[in-house]
Amino acid sequence: MTTLFYVSSIIDKMEFRGERHKKVFVRWFSMRPEPIANVDYRDAIVDYEKNKREDVELGYDSYERCELALNEYFTREEAERLKSYLDELKNGPPFAVKETVVEPTTLPIEYNLFPYAHIEPDERRDFVYLDDALPFRVGGYFELKA
Repeated sequence: MTTLFYVSSIIDKMEFRGERHKKVFVRWFSMRPEPIANVDYRDAIVDYEKNKREDVELGYDSYERCELALNEYFTREEAERLKSYLDELKNGPPFAVKETVVEPTTLPIEYNLFPYAHIEPDERRDFVYLDDALPFRVGGYFELKA
C-alpha cells in the first residue's frame, strides 16, 4: 500500500489579524481536487465499502468527507517538496518557519476522520495558504493558544 504523509511546522513569527504570534503549530494539508493516484479508498479507509453503502442508503455524505480527509495527506514526493519549500522560509516572508516535520501516516485511516478543509475559521482558528508557491495547492490549519 502507498505510504502517505503528514507535514507540520512550527511558525516562529506569524501575523494574524493585526497581531504577532510566536511558535504557532501549523498542520499542512493538500488541496488536491482529485483522489491520490494509486490509493484505493477501499484499502485506505477502514470499512469504506460497508460504511459508504450505509451512508448512501440513509442519504448521508460522510463518505465524501472521509475521502476528502484522505486526499489531504501528501505523497512522499509532495511532502519532501513542501518541506524543502518551508525550510527556505526560515526568515519569511510570508512567515518565519522554525521547524518542519514530515511523518508517515498509518493506513487505513478511520472512516469518521474530518477534513481540515471543513473546519470553520473563527477568532482563534484559521488557515494559511501557499498559493502559487508549489506546483500543487497547500493549505495550513492553525489554532492559536488562548
